Amino acid sequence: MQFRRIKPILFSVLAQFATPVTRIFLSLAVIRLYSNECWGAYVQYYLVITLCMVAVNWGSRDFLLRAFSREPQAIQKTLSGSMAGKTAIALAVVLVLWLTPVPFNKALIALWIGGQLSWQFFESLNTYRRLFLQASLAELGLTGMMIAVILSLPMTITGLLALFIVSEWAKGLVFAIFNRKYLAVKWISFRSGLAFLKDAAPFLLVVLTGAAAARGDLYMLALKMDEGHLAQYQVLSNFIQSGHLLASAILLPFIKNLYRLPKDSVYRLERRFLQAGLLMTPLLVLFIYGVVHFGYGFRFYATDYLLSAGLILTYFLYFIRMQMAYRQNRLPELTIILLIMGLCKVGGSIWLVPAYGITGALTAALISYLAGIVGFWRTGNRVGSGDNGYF
Repeated sequence: MQFRRIKPILFSVLAQFATPVTRIFLSLAVIRLYSNECWGAYVQYYLVITLCMVAVNWGSRDFLLRAFSREPQAIQKTLSGSMAGKTAIALAVVLVLWLTPVPFNKALIALWIGGQLSWQFFESLNTYRRLFLQASLAELGLTGMMIAVILSLPMTITGLLALFIVSEWAKGLVFAIFNRKYLAVKWISFRSGLAFLKDAAPFLLVVLTGAAAARGDLYMLALKMDEGHLAQYQVLSNFIQSGHLLASAILLPFIKNLYRLPKDSVYRLERRFLQAGLLMTPLLVLFIYGVVHFGYGFRFYATDYLLSAGLILTYFLYFIRMQMAYRQNRLPELTIILLIMGLCKVGGSIWLVPAYGITGALTAALISYLAGIVGFWRTGNRVGSGDNGYF
């Protein structure tokens, strides 16, 4: 009985960690076999793709989770509309990039956007259906094949990027097979796509500001420093994000229940969540130090690891409050908070990175997260005044 209760959490943790763990192994293989600069070149392309996908996804992750939960009988129609709308946005983004003088291989970017889109069509549905184990095994299997190719064949930067693109399309095919019974071509149309874009639009601004809050430091570092330092910071940032994903994974299987809990139950859950964060953060930082120092051979200052601990712990402090903002449809407040976080991170990085490098970027990120704590807790305290003790 106890295993049945924790099984969704274990599978969710596995699913959340599959992607960052695979990136760790891939970055370790590339850096050890080739150089920091080679991985840094990949990161530059990856940042462009990530920025494009923020627009393409149109804030649909949380919107679709909510839509699937509210109308499970209409999943086929909702999914088809999202596929039509996202495809239209993707074509528009590719066209803009093609007409813009960017110093990147545009064909690779276009193919990469298509590959990312192919599996992100089904990301929210996988979460709704709790296909955590299946998604994790697919991710790990594809990564294993990629590492085998990297170890077996000499790689140029273009070859490395092409390998990532092929893996994205393969992942999309696997996810499509997982969810094939929900695919309905008859619902894919211009009208359904337009309806999706209209309904999900309020979430787009949240995601845009969230992207600045999450990756503003990385983009500023890419502009201010060389590929070698960018690679080092991306590796460290990836580990910090893994800590955030662990926090998310603990609650992800129960997000639907979280939306229905009374206020007092949410506060009790929040206290336990914070206690878990206090216990896990030191262990995570020790793990990060071991892998980064002995595996990658990177040398960071002790201050960098202390700042990393702060970045992990602060996420535990505001994650549940952020979910409550979604629950109450407080998208304007959520957008403002994320915008302030993004401005703090970008502005702080512009100010601190030239003088302090990686330490400056981490400091700017921590300032951003502290601003988020203040904002989310103030919003969370206001959200608790519903009738009958419910949010």
